Amino acid sequence: MNKVNYQLLLDREIARITEGGRVPALLMHSCCAPCSSYCLSYLAEYFSITIFYYNPNITSREEYEKRVEEQKRLLRELPSKYPISFAEGPYEPENFYEMCRGMEALPEGGERCFACYELRQREAVRYAREHGFDYVTTTLSVSPHKNAEKLNEIGLRLGQEFGIPYLVSDFKKRGGYAKSIELSKKYGLYRQDYCGCEYSRKQREGMRCNMEEIWDVYDGNGVKTGRTMERGVPVDGDYMLCVHVYLCNPEGLFLMQKRSESKQSHPGEWDVTGGAVLSGESSAQGAIRETREEVGISLSEENLTYIGRVKKRRSFIDIFLARRNFTVEDCRLQREEVEEVKLVPGQEVLRMEQDKRKRERDYVDLLRKMLTVSGN
Repeated sequence: MNKVNYQLLLDREIARITEGGRVPALLMHSCCAPCSSYCLSYLAEYFSITIFYYNPNITSREEYEKRVEEQKRLLRELPSKYPISFAEGPYEPENFYEMCRGMEALPEGGERCFACYELRQREAVRYAREHGFDYVTTTLSVSPHKNAEKLNEIGLRLGQEFGIPYLVSDFKKRGGYAKSIELSKKYGLYRQDYCGCEYSRKQREGMRCNMEEIWDVYDGNGVKTGRTMERGVPVDGDYMLCVHVYLCNPEGLFLMQKRSESKQSHPGEWDVTGGAVLSGESSAQGAIRETREEVGISLSEENLTYIGRVKKRRSFIDIFLARRNFTVEDCRLQREEVEEVKLVPGQEVLRMEQDKRKRERDYVDLLRKMLTVSGN
């Protein structure tokens, strides 16, 4: 089944509105100031917008109020063609907990999150109908962690139920998420690494705890010494094992990821998925884990083709080709590591790694082998 192109549908609706020469009133549910920044800068050219802040999933009042004030500050400072207003819904975390009953143990990005989408969107659609808005939508689709297809499915169903047009969107398209990051930096916005609920917060804290990694120590021939080390840089004469995963879709496009600006090495640069292999893991197991953690794509060993190994001063790098059917929208980014992802042709991968990252000759030779194996 072909995926719906919600950006194209939004383009068509905006063209229809523009041709009619009117400025409709849009109620835009906002999850936070950073996500709303791009959505507002985009749609305030065509709509008179009211931001509706209803987020009972934020289970700390201090966190909730901090996000509300940041949203209000952005509206005061962001220039717009048409006025932007603010409306705050009730703060009722008890509704969120009641909704979660029986789903507490479910993983992030699944049915509990979908139910949370509906909880917030339902209140927004109800408010829009009661206050006479022409359209209603949500900023949630700008996040790479949110399922745009599910958001629009819910929104359209609620719009029909309440009798108000739902403005479909996939705001992460056309670099929307990257633009939201740029605007967040421009306005100094408070950005969070979790959605607001205690379940996502605990997951992020668990991921931080896992950063205290234990690695096996290898000798210069790539043989385990029997010793281990904590996360860090091996001493002279010792080596660690790392993996680089070149994830390729059926169209022959490869996933590249932009390193977080908070990274100590190469912040903000485009890179390949990868990291250190944990003690007791094989390099294939490390490749599968790193891909799942950093970009949210699940692999099996059947997806992997081992390309070869490169020796550096204090590490060995095992290079893998991973073939899987996926899109950028399927990615769920680990924000401490990754700010953005994109798909590029094989020769562009080679150019980026050779010219931008200045990979060594033996590494580039293995990349050429990888591209041949992948059919590029």
